[in-house]
Amino acid sequence: MYGRPSLVEYTADRGMSEVPAELLSRAKELRTKISDYRDDEIAHARNPRVTRGTVFSGDGITWISGGMLYPKEGEQIEHSSMAPSQLADLLDGYVADLTAYLRINLPRAKGYRPAKPATSVSTE
Repeated sequence: MYGRPSLVEYTADRGMSEVPAELLSRAKELRTKISDYRDDEIAHARNPRVTRGTVFSGDGITWISGGMLYPKEGEQIEHSSMAPSQLADLLDGYVADLTAYLRINLPRAKGYRPAKPATSVSTE
């Protein structure tokens, strides 16, 4: 995983409690819907006949949809993204779950040092 430890490895190395299955499931879903989509369908797409466009629904929802120029028999592309608002909702839920998990577990983690309180700076 790009040389970085997974969340499970990271928390285990620091003696934190087991990561809830729902949090791991959300992380996997986000990886599939955001970074895998970006990697596979945009950044590393290899077929020059595949095109992408922004689609708008009647109620203002947008998403990326793919199409193919001159498709051969049996060849099709149906890889549309989710609407950004739906992705944002998934991301918000993940961040809320991760934050709740870390609030409980970080103070018990090996090597944890609480941040020093911010000091006020005089503007005079």
